[in-house]
Amino acid sequence: MKWPSGVPWTMHKWCTLDHAQVVYLGPYPSGVPWCMTTTWSTTYVAEKCDVLWKLPHPVLTGGSERQLRELTFGIVLSNYNVGSLGVIVSNIGLLSESNRTDYALQGEHASLHCHYQTAPDETVSSVRWEFKHRGSEESDEVYVWRPNRRPVARGTFFGRTDVSNTDPSVIIIRQAHMDMEGKYRCVVQTNEMSGYTDFQLIVIVDACQENVWTTHLDMDTCTDTIRMHCVGLFPKPSASCGVYNEDTRTYLTSAPFDRIVTLRNSTYEITLTNRYVIRDWTSYTNIYFKCFFVIDGTSWRRGITYKLFGDYGCDPVPPQPGPGTYNMTEEKSCWNRPREGAMVHYSCNSSKVLRGPETLVCRNGSWSPESPTWAGSPEPYCNTARSMKLYFLGDFQDGSFACSRFLEGEWAHGWCLAAARQKGISNNNNNGLGFGDQDEVWIPPNVCKNYYIILTTMDSKGREVV
Repeated sequence: MKWPSGVPWTMHKWCTLDHAQVVYLGPYPSGVPWCMTTTWSTTYVAEKCDVLWKLPHPVLTGGSERQLRELTFGIVLSNYNVGSLGVIVSNIGLLSESNRTDYALQGEHASLHCHYQTAPDETVSSVRWEFKHRGSEESDEVYVWRPNRRPVARGTFFGRTDVSNTDPSVIIIRQAHMDMEGKYRCVVQTNEMSGYTDFQLIVIVDACQENVWTTHLDMDTCTDTIRMHCVGLFPKPSASCGVYNEDTRTYLTSAPFDRIVTLRNSTYEITLTNRYVIRDWTSYTNIYFKCFFVIDGTSWRRGITYKLFGDYGCDPVPPQPGPGTYNMTEEKSCWNRPREGAMVHYSCNSSKVLRGPETLVCRNGSWSPESPTWAGSPEPYCNTARSMKLYFLGDFQDGSFACSRFLEGEWAHGWCLAAARQKGISNNNNNGLGFGDQDEVWIPPNVCKNYYIILTTMDSKGREVV
């Protein structure tokens, strides 16, 4: 049966073809194709489809399965020009208390919004919500709104919704519950016609927090054991688990859950046990076990990211003190390197003086001063001189002197005096200077902008000189 001739592509028409009611829309003036809605009787198929006509003059050739499939398979668009056609129900939206639009957590507030448009001369006589539980073929009416009446909540919505709400397009859920999980249909009835749309509501029982995981690293054998036991999760999750190489940002292996059991209350019990031994992974130094529960169709994820075999460790050869010695504690990583927390203690010969920290600690893969607030030289060094390297930077005002202080073996940061008028210890060449534990050096203007001195010998006053 062909589409009636003489119908312009841009016109809106009703047409009854055997047992099919067809709303024909045609393209928007900009050329964007619009949709048509067909409601088929049981003679063809008991469903409502939104389809896109791809030809300017579509043809209906009958009700065979093949021809019907060709009709109903198309691109579903959400552009609707209501005009004089009647009610169009576009979509159902969810907003949960945690501002999620793809799922609600059990126990939190949520709202369902049925978005529809009517023609100017149309009035809505009812908004009905039908519910089909996951796996069920039967639909139940769970919520009805009618003008000038209190909404009626039934079944899974009874006692769980705010029936004082007068907005016909909104259901306010006081406490989301796993029993509400399933497929919903919003049916809007007007004085002209009816329209509907469907929505899958997912309610998650968020039972698997971090405390369901335990990890243990046996340093004697470098065996990592990871266990998980979660009880009460809903709906059934998928696993996204495996060994992850942080350096290449790729998974090296995948790991499924060991067991998923359905409990009497329809929630799930999930278990997992994995063991990893360092001898199988010696070529990888930055690998993690990542495992997440995933609920399909949502952004919800719960799980852990765990560093396998601990940290790689620090350089086996720590900073050298020069003419001195050091002792390292024996903690080793699984890669036979100094482990996180290992220490190196430094000492100098009797004629030497230790500069810098006495102890370094393996921290985040590097040797660092034991005190996190250490402000001096980060590396120890044994020296006969009572001084360190000295740097002067910056310009001085004409006719003034600037000064830096040498105190207890360390040069102070910045100048001890600025724009001084008095000359202290110095010479014209800015070298051959000797300093004691509390000496100062004064630099005249325009003599030296950037230099350092190292003092190595003792003068007659017990001071080190070049």
